Amino acid sequence: MGGRKWVPIFREKLEFVDFPDSERRKMVAKASALWEEWAREMDDKGFPGTEMLAYTMALVAEHSP
Repeated sequence: MGGRKWVPIFREKLEFVDFPDSERRKMVAKASALWEEWAREMDDKGFPGTEMLAYTMALVAEHSP
């Protein structure tokens, strides 16, 4: 996928840190409530917040190991 071409470029300037899957799951679990709240607020304002969140989560899942 096109995004993968950027990793070598990022590595030139950024430090990559291994983040254990168990810790990532904890972070996502806590952040999910905030993401859902944001989506509802956007929906209430007439924007497709729920759709945007679902799309973003699908992209993350597609590009995650």
